[in-house]
Amino acid sequence: MYSVNEKIVYPGHGVTVVTQIINKTIINETLPFYELSFISKEITVLVPIKNFEQLGLRPLVNKKEINELLENFCLICKPIICHEGTINSWNKRNKNFQTKMRSGSIKDLGSIYVELKSLMAYKELSFGERAVLQQVENLLAEEISIVFNFTIPEAIEKLNQQIIFKTIPNPEVINLLHT
Repeated sequence: MYSVNEKIVYPGHGVTVVTQIINKTIINETLPFYELSFISKEITVLVPIKNFEQLGLRPLVNKKEINELLENFCLICKPIICHEGTINSWNKRNKNFQTKMRSGSIKDLGSIYVELKSLMAYKELSFGERAVLQQVENLLAEEISIVFNFTIPEAIEKLNQQIIFKTIPNPEVINLLHT
């Protein structure tokens, strides 16, 4: 259970603060709710305490977890062929991205970020891809900025500094790197 003034993550939406715990009566049943205020938006929501796990609400990650995430951002860009090039593939990838964003996992957000940054090295991202990249970058930056006491632009810069692109044209070389 979270306490008043605790910062928690609402998956897909960002960091919130528990402003109060209140009781509401709904259909003759009184239930406790978290009142959550988003840090980066002027929005307040009520979440039934009994549903917080289903929604994926979680505490902020710690510095160690963020550093591990950022270390894993070093990646090898594979040829564009590795990314399905059909119209349907964007729909499938977007559905997968949305599922990952709702999971609440910072590792899932990181994997979306890395995939889209990798794809960006080979082609101009579509409107939908850019929108997802922007949303994920903002969600990551918001949490990083709070945990490390950075500004949002500093957190975004930290994210971008971690992406290292290496083009390896030969698939046999890629296999050697993974053994």
